[in-house]
Amino acid sequence: MRRHYRILLGLFLIAFALRLAYWERSAAFGSYELSYDDDEYFKAGVLFARGEFLRDPYPLRYTRSPGYPLTFAPLLAAFGPRLEIILAFQVGVSVLSVALVYVFARRAFGKNAGLWAAALMAISPNYASLAGSFLLTETLFAFGALLFMYLFWRWTDEGMRWWQALVVGALAGYMALVRGQA
Repeated sequence: MRRHYRILLGLFLIAFALRLAYWERSAAFGSYELSYDDDEYFKAGVLFARGEFLRDPYPLRYTRSPGYPLTFAPLLAAFGPRLEIILAFQVGVSVLSVALVYVFARRAFGKNAGLWAAALMAISPNYASLAGSFLLTETLFAFGALLFMYLFWRWTDEGMRWWQALVVGALAGYMALVRGQA
């Protein structure tokens, strides 16, 4: 039993270290190069942090879903417009996603399957690089989707109460604000 939890802790540390490595690699160039999507999300987050919720940073382009920049706007309001803060937040959310994958797979298939699923998520370069290098919705959306599926499954098995249905519904609505494909 203890061995299982040591392995799980090791997987979380590996996930954290890998995401930090991508973060460090991005920061090593001296400045972050914001691409098309990253730039729009960042500028929208800065505007939201200033309280300018109705101003579009790029009125001639299509509109982005506001949930992602609204999520990190409080960080920008507290710490200033620094990309490192958002990336640190994403790294944390991505490691929490590894934990959710473990819990979800363990509930479905047992402890060993949970460890294998968490290991694959922990070392996945796709999830690690998105969390540590880019300001994109994928990290937050994956976390929200995993949390939604886990809570919905768990609470429907137990007999969902009204407040649980409200939480799951609000989470689904939030995911639609983060990424329109929800």
